[in-house]
Amino acid sequence: MKKLYIFILMFLVSIVNAQQDKSKDHNALKVNYKIIYLLDYQPTKGNSNHRETEKMYLYLADGVSKFASAGQIMKDSLLADKNKSRKRSSASLMKLRSQIPETKFDYIVYKGIPENKISLTQSIFKDKFKYEVDKDLFQWEIHPETKSYKSYKVQKATAEFAGRNYTAWFTSEIPIPDGPYKFNGLPGLIVKIADEKDQYTFELIEVEKLKNTVRIKIPEKDFIETDKKELAQLIQEDKENPMRAVESAGVSISFSKKQKRELRETRMKRNNPIELE
Repeated sequence: MKKLYIFILMFLVSIVNAQQDKSKDHNALKVNYKIIYLLDYQPTKGNSNHRETEKMYLYLADGVSKFASAGQIMKDSLLADKNKSRKRSSASLMKLRSQIPETKFDYIVYKGIPENKISLTQSIFKDKFKYEVDKDLFQWEIHPETKSYKSYKVQKATAEFAGRNYTAWFTSEIPIPDGPYKFNGLPGLIVKIADEKDQYTFELIEVEKLKNTVRIKIPEKDFIETDKKELAQLIQEDKENPMRAVESAGVSISFSKKQKRELRETRMKRNNPIELE
């Protein structure tokens, strides 16, 4: 079943690469640092014994950041490098795609783009969606409790967000009011944050100085504008019928009824999103 899922993922990447137009490298902010987090989470409600992990990257610039999974960053980079990709052989491209880490998180979160906003972008097959929310999402309560964490002095803060209660630990030694996912607004970088049921935990692995400058690209205008509620509905519909988008594009893939059912069941088990509301 895992091989089937990987095959479909690779196929979807190839279709998107073929159908997307060339994009120009418009205004972008250069960064030289990325923050690496490990996300440890429970993908299925009621099954605390089943946990998964993924590496997540936070790229930081002055007042702007980009957050995504390691797999999504690599896939996004491959798709963006179209001119170079067209010069490669099909075998070379397939090899590159096979090296992309499997990811369960195909969104990208931009903070500060546009100013004072958070933009979340996500692709569902060949369609790219984007919605914006105010950056000031959190009413943090900062507590006097401190401790040492990975050589940093960190301080406790709590907040409610999207149906979960979170405890965060931030350090003023890195005076950047940012963190993983949409979390932001504390007087220092968030080095660890977890909800009270321990279903989603982000922990700092490393602060890395990049050898080569990375660009945080402004999302282009070819996104379909939506909102959080509508995007959640589209994601749910895609889970319930994962082949519909492929078939609606006029592509025929020979999967048996059993394979389609197993794929749907596998995706439907992932019913514990980070945002419950």
